[in-house]
Amino acid sequence: MKIIICGATGFIGRHLVRFFAAQGNELVVVCRNQEKARKLFAPSALCLPWRMHDPSPWLEQLNDADALINLIGENIFARLWTPSYKDKLLRSRIEAVETIYQAFRAVKTRQCIYLQASAVGYYGHTRQAVVDEHAPKGDDFLAHLAYQWERASEPIADLGIRRILLRFGVILGPDGGAFARLRPIYRWFLGGTLGKGTQGLPWMHIRDVQEAIRFLLVHESAGGVFNFVAPQAISQKEFSAALAAAVGRPAPWKIPAFLVKLLFGEMGQCLLLNGQYVKPASLLALGYSFRFAELALALHDLVRESHRPRYFPENENI
Repeated sequence: MKIIICGATGFIGRHLVRFFAAQGNELVVVCRNQEKARKLFAPSALCLPWRMHDPSPWLEQLNDADALINLIGENIFARLWTPSYKDKLLRSRIEAVETIYQAFRAVKTRQCIYLQASAVGYYGHTRQAVVDEHAPKGDDFLAHLAYQWERASEPIADLGIRRILLRFGVILGPDGGAFARLRPIYRWFLGGTLGKGTQGLPWMHIRDVQEAIRFLLVHESAGGVFNFVAPQAISQKEFSAALAAAVGRPAPWKIPAFLVKLLFGEMGQCLLLNGQYVKPASLLALGYSFRFAELALALHDLVRESHRPRYFPENENI
């Protein structure tokens, strides 16, 4: 297959490039920092520049591409959510989708599958309810962000292109994402419960992310929304206890909600105190079999993998 990945230098993107290249696929990486991309991916992938509202540098590659994976969006963890940064988070996503739409309109092929990142934040704070892909959107900023991001891609589907929306939970990998950030904190005996700890924490191993995306690409009936989370629904308190056990440390601390909100504001409320209990109903209905369906097995694997040489020189999220 020929696969174009837009925004490939983040945590998930780097793993997807490595995974698909190892299988002998033809990879085209489109990103703002070509020098960084070449250091990460050459010669496994052709690296081309990303320009907002100008797909011309990579437009020709789209003519015979089998799939385009869009991971572009400013990092929601990078800064506190000031009004200007919230606007930047939204615009970076919407304008990227509009640029890709321009590209699809300009080419004749309609055989290319379009996959777009989104997030389970779409559902807002579900409290103790367990939701699937049919649940309505929530009412906080993350829900608004995910909703607008997904809605922006509707014109692409209107062109007759198969569209797949990937609502990511907390993605765990040995060299990036939440696990890489939290592991040293827990090793220094600083892990614990945030707020009440009853908020849902939907998670997924990076290996299952890779395998599930490949599964959707080859499954001709796959389309629409897919929750990218493991079947095991757990709370933040349960996740903390499992991570502490995996690294061989206690996690005795309880961080009150008011302190989280004082330190991180709205971002802390949405990302740390709100949560979702989410089922991967659509993936399971298509027959996908999770490699890591239980958190303890996933964390054990990640601890083991984290002792090996790192795949990539940098540690970023999408």
